Amino acid sequence: MLSQFAMPAKAPLLQHIKDKKSEATIRAALNDYIAESGDINAVCNDNDETILSFACRENYLEIIKILLDQQADLLKVDKGSHSCLMRVMSAEACQLIITAAAQKNCLQQLFNLRNADAAGPMSAMDMACMNGKPDVLNLLLEYAVFDDIKRMVDSN
Repeated sequence: MLSQFAMPAKAPLLQHIKDKKSEATIRAALNDYIAESGDINAVCNDNDETILSFACRENYLEIIKILLDQQADLLKVDKGSHSCLMRVMSAEACQLIITAAAQKNCLQQLFNLRNADAAGPMSAMDMACMNGKPDVLNLLLEYAVFDDIKRMVDSN
């Protein structure tokens, strides 16, 4: 059993991801990591990012898909209060996260999260602007407007 301060051996998993190993190799390393940590949402670096946030930041779509299939927590944030949606670097990754959030009925919660940036709290939309990701911003805006309309219709 891991003590509360013990960290699972994350280096092989992160290295396999960075080296773009085969999906089977990464899936095996991910399963080992989860088995060792006991938590799919365990932090994987000094910023307290989950593997899902790390994969979103590095735009590893296959890893994102695997983690979403295994029910990774979309609302978990790192030390800076960044969510996985704030970390997405492509419209494809954004679409995966938004679809999963809609299926889990937590899309509005995910949109409402703000980080603890020194310049002031920022949303996923703010982060997309700051990172120069207009495709991500457009997708976020599309879903935010759709979600607002849906909530208005549902409340009537």
